[in-house]
Amino acid sequence: MKDLKESIFYQSAESALFCDKEIDFVLTSRFGGESLPPYHSLNVSYHIGDEATYVSANHHKIMQKFFPHKQLLYLNQIHSHIVLDSAKALQNANTQNQQSILLGNADGIICNDVKYVGLVVVADCNPILLYAPKSRIFALLHAGRKGVCERIVTHAVTKIHNDYGVEGRDIFVFIGASIRSCCYEVGKDMACDITRLHGAQYIHSKNNHTMLDMLAMLQDECLDLGIVPNHIEILESCSCCEEALFSYRREGQTGRFGLFASLKS
Repeated sequence: MKDLKESIFYQSAESALFCDKEIDFVLTSRFGGESLPPYHSLNVSYHIGDEATYVSANHHKIMQKFFPHKQLLYLNQIHSHIVLDSAKALQNANTQNQQSILLGNADGIICNDVKYVGLVVVADCNPILLYAPKSRIFALLHAGRKGVCERIVTHAVTKIHNDYGVEGRDIFVFIGASIRSCCYEVGKDMACDITRLHGAQYIHSKNNHTMLDMLAMLQDECLDLGIVPNHIEILESCSCCEEALFSYRREGQTGRFGLFASLKS
C-alpha cells in the first residue's frame, strides 16, 4: 500500500472545531491512489470515466484506515439541491455484504447511523459537512455553483429540522477546499444572474475578469439559517490553486477528491 499520509489533505483530528466531536471526517488529496492519468491517482469518483476497480481500491484504502468495518454511502451527483435521507433511501434495500452503496441521484446525504460512512466527491465544487452533535446526525453536501445558487445548504438544514427537530444554532459546519474567488471566473451573463438573484456583493473584478465568490454566498446562507459564526470552519485552500487537489477548472478531464464522514461508534 502506498504512503497514506500523502493521501490525506485534511481531517477532523486536525480541526480545532471538530477534533473533540463525535464525528470523524477525512478530506482526501489526489496522491497515493491506483488510478491512471488523467485521473491519477487517488480518484474517488465512479462517474467520470475512471476504471471502477481503481476507484474501489481507492475507496478501500481510505475506509480500511479510517472507517474499518463500515459501509460507504455515495451518490450519483447531478448538480442539484436534492438531499437524501440515508435511512429512508436504504429502507427497502438489501445492503448485506456490500462494501459501498449507491443511494441515488442527489447531491446530499443525511445520516444518523454509525454503521455508515458518507462520501461526496468534488474537483472545485464545495464539499460541506453539517453536524448536529445533540442529535448525532450529519449531512454531506456537494455544492457547485448550481447547488449554491439553489441553496442546497438551506434544503439540507430544513430537511434536518423538519425530520429530526434540529435547529440551525445546534449545527456545526465544515466547508472544505473548493475553487475560490481568486480563480472562479464567470461570464457576464452569469454575473448578471447572480447579481439579480443573490446580490452584487458576490461578484468581484480581478484584472478585468469577472470573479464569483461562492464561499461568501455559503457563509451568508449559513448565517441566515441561524448557524452560529463560531460553529463554522472554512478550510482556506483553493482547489484550483492547490496542486495536491484535483481541479476541473485547472485541468479539465481529471479525478475527484472526496469528503468522507462518519459518526464515531
